[in-house]
Amino acid sequence: MNVNELANKYRKEIPEGLDEESFLKALYIKVGRDRVFDEKYYFGNLETQRKIYRLAERERTNKNSNIEKRTIICCSLSYNIEHLLREFGFRCIVTTSSYVGEHVFPIVLLSDGRHIKFDVQRDLEFIQTNCKTRFFGTTERDDDIYGLSTIDDERQIQLDKNIGYISDISDYKDDAIERLASVLQNNSNLPIWQRLSIVLKDPRINDLPNYMGYVEAFKYYHNCILPKYFSKKDLEHSIHLITCSRSNSAGEEEYTNCIFVGVPNAPNEVYLFSRVHNRYVATPFDSLIKLQQDGLKIGIKKPLNGSKKLLKALDNYSRYGKENSNSEHSSVNPR
Repeated sequence: MNVNELANKYRKEIPEGLDEESFLKALYIKVGRDRVFDEKYYFGNLETQRKIYRLAERERTNKNSNIEKRTIICCSLSYNIEHLLREFGFRCIVTTSSYVGEHVFPIVLLSDGRHIKFDVQRDLEFIQTNCKTRFFGTTERDDDIYGLSTIDDERQIQLDKNIGYISDISDYKDDAIERLASVLQNNSNLPIWQRLSIVLKDPRINDLPNYMGYVEAFKYYHNCILPKYFSKKDLEHSIHLITCSRSNSAGEEEYTNCIFVGVPNAPNEVYLFSRVHNRYVATPFDSLIKLQQDGLKIGIKKPLNGSKKLLKALDNYSRYGKENSNSEHSSVNPR
């Protein structure tokens, strides 16, 4: 598929008769659902990241290069979007962020002369969970150097209704996240592991689509869910989101993660993220130890304090048994 064919595909999928801003928002959502961030880049070392980034930079002027490739980084997606928007008659430039490392993102010129941000890559986890978008027609610190205009919240909601992203009976997932906060506030006396269980079993916030990327799911929990319901102190000392991996038959790393509550009297279990079901499943230490023996590596990305605590807990469990195990568990293979 070349860029013209991709543009025609989106033309057929986007409702007719939309105003300019609504059309752009519809395209923004479509692209955001069709792309996932590169796991090798996100979890890889600096050498791997540089290699992937250089390759994307070399291909930036080829408008048909990897245009339909699902796995992206900011550089490859931004230039693909630039070429795609030109197919629809929009002027677009790709610029480097002044505050997010080597991040690049597109800016679109509207017919009335305004310039708006079109940073799909940073919105992937929000689009794929049907949350409010954060980087379409918005501005951040230092954005004044780009002369960007802002689309206010009221207009954003109207755009999302225009394109069917939300409706009067189907709202943003942000609202479900807020409602759960009220539930937890009413149960603040529960032990921290029971509150975590409530969070990870709530169907409203854990119903993730099959097309959601793994990096997007990881960031959704790491950046949105856990910090919403637990304090910074909790996340530094008690609740640990730990990156794990195992080698597949081709020798490539496949990533997953687990959430471990490292406090006295907590159940001997972790919540292991299932790549098959796109959700966390309570997994007892027995099963986790078996997965370790089958090649699961625990703690491959900093910070490592949580993984050290978990590995010590697993060792103690192997040595001294099940003194703290007092609930029924289920297990899942992370593949």
